[in-house]
Order: sequence, then C-alpha cells, then structure tokens
Amino acid sequence: MVLIVVSFLDPIVGPHLYSLGLPETYGGYCLGIMGVLHFIGSLACGYLTSFKNHQIILFAEITTTISLFAIGPSKLMGYGPSAIATFVGVGSAGFFTAFTEVLTIPTIIDAIETDF
Repeated sequence: MVLIVVSFLDPIVGPHLYSLGLPETYGGYCLGIMGVLHFIGSLACGYLTSFKNHQIILFAEITTTISLFAIGPSKLMGYGPSAIATFVGVGSAGFFTAFTEVLTIPTIIDAIETDF
C-alpha cells in the first residue's frame, strides 16, 4: 500500500519541493522518510493491542487524511507552501498507513475464519 501511495506522491512531491527552491534530490529524501516512518509505525502497532483494532484503524484513516492535506498549501488548513509541512505530511502519512495495513490483515483473516 505504501508503494501505491509513493507512486502517486512522487510526481507531486518532487516538483513541489523543487518549486520551493530545494534541490531535486529532496523529493527522494522526503519519500525515504515516508518509508522509514512506515517501518516504525509497523513496529508501533504491536504496542497498541489493548485497544480494539477497529478504533485504531479509524484513527489511522483520519490522521492519514489530515496528513495528506498537510503536504501542500492548503486553504482548508490555512497555510501556504512550506517544505517543512510537506516533510511532516508525507512522514505522518507513512507512519499512520502502517496502522491501517498491519491491523487490517488480522481482521480480514478473522472474518474469513468465522465464515468458514
């Protein structure tokens, strides 16, 4: 899932950061941060087993949506173009998509087992 998100963000983030005056390599660094934070988020899922999976998945979907708004200039959130906001938005999107993926797989397996 992260690879799908990265494939859609790559043509957006790279030129956006370049238009802010950063070198072209910063687009790759930004997407690398997304992958690293996705890995850390996957590890962090193991510590949240005291909550119900559905609550964590819903929280992750909401925060992922908010973090995608944080990538570029947003009239909804009231700020202009910023490289820091782009890095934070992409990084938090990577972190919270891990919660969605890691916790959805056991839910799907449980649903299949109860049907059969």
